[in-house]
Amino acid sequence: MGFPSSTGKILFAAILYLASFLNARAQDLLLYLPPVLNENVNKDTTSSLILTTLDLCRFDPKPEKKPYVNSVQIVDADQSWPPRWYVPTPLYTDSMFSVDTANQQMRYEFVLDAKVAGGYYSFFKIVALAKRGESVVNKASMTGYILLDGKMNSVDTIDSRDTKNGVYWRDFRMNEQNEKILAIKADTFIDFRGITGNPADSSVHSEVDIITIKDKDNKVKFAWNPLEHLNPEVFQFKENLKGRTLASNNDELVRWSHLTSALWDKDGNILYSMRYIGLGKISRKDGHIMWHLDNKDLPVISGKDTVNWSSPHDLNVLKTTDTSAIYSLFSCGDGPGQLARGVVFERNTTTGNIRLVKYLYPKKKYQAKGQGNCDYNLTDGSFVLDYGNFEDSDEDLNDFRGFMEYGKKDSIYGSYLLPKWVNASKTHQLNKVNCPPRPVIEQHGKRLEAKGEMKDWTWFKLEGPDKIAISRVGSGNSIEAVSGDTYCVQGKYGIGYAVSKPFLFQTK
Repeated sequence: MGFPSSTGKILFAAILYLASFLNARAQDLLLYLPPVLNENVNKDTTSSLILTTLDLCRFDPKPEKKPYVNSVQIVDADQSWPPRWYVPTPLYTDSMFSVDTANQQMRYEFVLDAKVAGGYYSFFKIVALAKRGESVVNKASMTGYILLDGKMNSVDTIDSRDTKNGVYWRDFRMNEQNEKILAIKADTFIDFRGITGNPADSSVHSEVDIITIKDKDNKVKFAWNPLEHLNPEVFQFKENLKGRTLASNNDELVRWSHLTSALWDKDGNILYSMRYIGLGKISRKDGHIMWHLDNKDLPVISGKDTVNWSSPHDLNVLKTTDTSAIYSLFSCGDGPGQLARGVVFERNTTTGNIRLVKYLYPKKKYQAKGQGNCDYNLTDGSFVLDYGNFEDSDEDLNDFRGFMEYGKKDSIYGSYLLPKWVNASKTHQLNKVNCPPRPVIEQHGKRLEAKGEMKDWTWFKLEGPDKIAISRVGSGNSIEAVSGDTYCVQGKYGIGYAVSKPFLFQTK
């Protein structure tokens, strides 16, 4: 992986982020890492998956066997537990949660939207402690995207440099010129009388997403305010008020644009999707709207097919020609008669007509609250469907639940599980060749020895049917082992930890 041009030193926020691990014994956080399990026999030995996890019980007093750290994880498709590499947030204990609840506060320390952007690993990090009724982003001590090099070291942090209007986690992209495209949250007041019919709604406190492009030196080169180009009446006001999404349930601000994607099209102009508005394309040169499709214009009848989605997320461009472009997105399926699914569609660049290419249906029939994604490869048909945020009526009956499917064409290679109440966000496929290495365990008589370019070794014993009952058994580069026990070892690698595959020790 390359190294981004930067103004020099890593931002102080990134230093605070790394220092935050000191509030707990960081080497032991594997004990509280939510395990990713695969209920299928997956023989794909070439792929890994990058994802983030969020323990929802840290927001609501839902029952769980133990608190889980929030995390970025890289897991192998064929060996998802323990992970190949991970970085956790500090442990948020039950006692900390009780204190915050008693003080009418909500603590937000989580990671989201992990991916490879412009050749760098990246993920969103937010740290905030907000009183009930306060905007979380505006109260954050850190909100931004952290960039990692191939050694998983932090090389830059992309934030707003503004304590009031923060970077949001809906999307982040980076091109070959090290330009970054992201969303900046901005407070504003909007006249909604034409939508609600209420004379009192002449100035409703709201948030909008400013689509922002920064150059290699993190200077703003382009900023696009949708309120200056879109009529406020395209906003699905009633749908927005049906429920609050993650980190939006702490205040009463109206998320008008609710940007879910911002990215470059193949011609260098900018594509967007907004949950309660629709999707479209804007000119990089002057910001005019080149085309726009309202959610209210759906469904579209195209021949024998009906093209439809609701609450679009994770818009991506897959292919362009002189006459058309093919896109994919994730539909939350929260519209009437709909269910969550991936949507691949083609748009004629001359007529503006769209046609269905493919629906990708997860085996789970549900409606998502947000944060899902559809990672689809048009060439070989491989796909990842992350379910996003959702709730099950039967969650109390199971310790684990499905959260993501990975496969190729019509074959599912993996149906992956996380502990109940733990959500994942935007899983993406990686090639193992480009992933951080795993440590290797070698057996020498009655001892096991760790090999690899990591440091600060910690050993764990894995027990139970899925090897998820985990206990710390030693440190250093070697330990004396017990025949019949299964072990793994982790070592510090970049800002996180690389973990070996499970090793069954048997006396020779």
